[in-house]
Amino acid sequence: MKKRIVPTSILILFLPVFCASLRAMHFDSNTIAEITTDPNHQVNGWSGNFAVSGNVAVWIDGRDPTWIPRIYGVRLDDPCHQEFLIDVNAPNCSRLAMSAPVVVYNVRPTPDAELLRVVDITDQNNPFMFDFWPLIPYVSNLDVSGHIVAYSGSDPNNSYLQTVYAADISDANNIRQYVTAVLPTDHYISGLAIDANHIIWSANCYEPNAYVQVADIVNPNEPNVMTAFLPEKTGFDTIDASGDWLTAHGRYDWQDRVFGVHNYFDGNNWNVITLWAQYREYFSSGPRIDGPIAVWVVNTRMPSLGGQPQLLQQTTEYMLKAAYLTGNGGFTVSTLIRDTNEIYAADIWRSQVVWSKAVEDITDLFKGLVMLECGDWGYKSGDINRDCKVDFTDFAVFAEDWLGCTMPDDPQCGFGSFRYEGPRLD
Repeated sequence: MKKRIVPTSILILFLPVFCASLRAMHFDSNTIAEITTDPNHQVNGWSGNFAVSGNVAVWIDGRDPTWIPRIYGVRLDDPCHQEFLIDVNAPNCSRLAMSAPVVVYNVRPTPDAELLRVVDITDQNNPFMFDFWPLIPYVSNLDVSGHIVAYSGSDPNNSYLQTVYAADISDANNIRQYVTAVLPTDHYISGLAIDANHIIWSANCYEPNAYVQVADIVNPNEPNVMTAFLPEKTGFDTIDASGDWLTAHGRYDWQDRVFGVHNYFDGNNWNVITLWAQYREYFSSGPRIDGPIAVWVVNTRMPSLGGQPQLLQQTTEYMLKAAYLTGNGGFTVSTLIRDTNEIYAADIWRSQVVWSKAVEDITDLFKGLVMLECGDWGYKSGDINRDCKVDFTDFAVFAEDWLGCTMPDDPQCGFGSFRYEGPRLD
């Protein structure tokens, strides 16, 4: 295997959170519905236990009386949300990923053996299923995009070496597996994702700082790996990627944050943006991203400090957050849902969001369609009245103040209608 690693520390800047538009993203109330309508469902609900892609949601289910996990799915465009069975026997399944129509999850038939199971659900009445042995005994991280499964875990011959693998599953009779990267001793992978031809993982170690690596696997036999070291006191945990954007949950100086990196595969211009920072809200799970929208869950419950329970607010509130990420590196952040029932996690496909929520000691899955409003794509500089159109109305506003001025030292000038908070232009 030929591997080109660029270990140069890349300059990374923290950019401030942009202000969200006055009219923010929201759910179309007519599309919100519970999708686990069968009364026997037993969804775990934590991140990695359900997924949505191709207008289908799938989940690990524990309704079997012998406690053997099953895999179920439901079409989001089915008005009855009638579930369909994917796998009745997935022993010890604990993580699942989906890239429609393919679902991938781990199966452990014995304590010492773990398989990866692939199911094509193109025909939901007759799923096509096959297993393959990964190159490691236990899979720590798992994701899928198209016909490539990315996974990671400890090297089978040296538990101190974390290794990243790519498996081509396009031919069930000829699964081809490749070693993408072997990390140095005592470096460990905290999160992994794959999108198109890029496998991305976050890594931590004692020295130097934590870092992220991006592998271009156009030729999986010769992966091209780029390394970006994170700023001091910064680390990424869970990560996800779609298109030009990488999103991650992590910490800066022990404070929870949700980060974004635009054009993350460009090693010459790697800037970390803070999408959300802990302030009277506390991180729960995520983020997950598809296209220009990322979602994550926060709450208002104060975490314990030093093992001592903290005073809780009278009512704990759970919030499903969303960021709209633009092609020029900007973003807006909105709150899609506020709920006093516990929201565990969320996933997204296009504008369709699926989230898990505890209702009367039962975990249900819900769906909702995100609607975009004026301002979610930003504004043109000539859009003076911020109605997302540059037209004669803007010209009239501009003409109204033609030759007016607000210079404080000029007695001919007067006050303006708003104060500009951006950078000086001179």
